[in-house]
Amino acid sequence: MFISLAKSIIFLNIIIPPSDPKNEVVYVCRSLSMNDMLSIMWKHSNLLDDMNIRGLSKWCGARKLELMKATIKRKQDEFNRKISTRIRYVVKDQYIISKI
Repeated sequence: MFISLAKSIIFLNIIIPPSDPKNEVVYVCRSLSMNDMLSIMWKHSNLLDDMNIRGLSKWCGARKLELMKATIKRKQDEFNRKISTRIRYVVKDQYIISKI
């Protein structure tokens, strides 16, 4: 399925908005790594199916997406690896109707 760049950015800004949407019913606040963000996008869209984490970071950065502007925090994952996370709001799964 072909979706324009503009529509893909709108989709990303809806599922991972650039700021607090002030709607606890639809959104949940989470600490997300780039891997988490890519997994969310893969789950709900085929826009970035052929992309890896580094590619996502470059893709979002080149388009100056707001989701990249959140403060980065470093933490350790369950395998004691240091990862970078961002505090982001994410649409709860039950509010995304279909995969685009």
